[in-house]
Amino acid sequence: MKLWIFILVSGGLCGASLSSAPLPQHGITCPPPSVNLDGHCILVDMDNMGIWHDMRAACQEQGGDMAKVHDPNFMTTLVDHIQCLGYNEEFYWLGGTDEEKEGHWKWVDGTDIRMGFPLWFHCENVVEPNSGDHADCLVSAKNAYFYLRDQNCINYYHPICEFPPVGDVTTTSPMPSESATPTLASTTPPERTPTPYSTLSVQK
Repeated sequence: MKLWIFILVSGGLCGASLSSAPLPQHGITCPPPSVNLDGHCILVDMDNMGIWHDMRAACQEQGGDMAKVHDPNFMTTLVDHIQCLGYNEEFYWLGGTDEEKEGHWKWVDGTDIRMGFPLWFHCENVVEPNSGDHADCLVSAKNAYFYLRDQNCINYYHPICEFPPVGDVTTTSPMPSESATPTLASTTPPERTPTPYSTLSVQK
């Protein structure tokens, strides 16, 4: 019974598309073993672990690249997926870096990373990114409620890979009722702690 309650709360079986967008969306086919998460073909690669550059190469060798997270809705879906699978790593590599120019964070496709809340960890005196020249690569950090943090690129973590879909069919879903729960995350900065993507406690 508890398992099914967890599945219902998390939005469905692990690996299922959890998209709840009320307007036209894309029903895509993802190359295995990646799964469709809100229209992104994602693999949390627990078979590979290493430094950022090697893990990016591992994603590319499989036909993809490191994952990009452009908005808090997708971040929430991704974290739900990680927790549903029972993974318990402290950090996961994502496809962001400021190695080219210190302080100018970009995704691996060259687009700028949205800075500040609600993607980056921001809590009292801790405002990410905060490690300067010594931390040029991006992670989703369990010890920061899975918000974005900067880390030293030579640390060893598992990567989150993203792949191009192998099929794309545009579908339209009905508009939600007025009583439906909105899915957009709040963009109001917190006073003390961020609205967490996870309810896990921050580790000092």
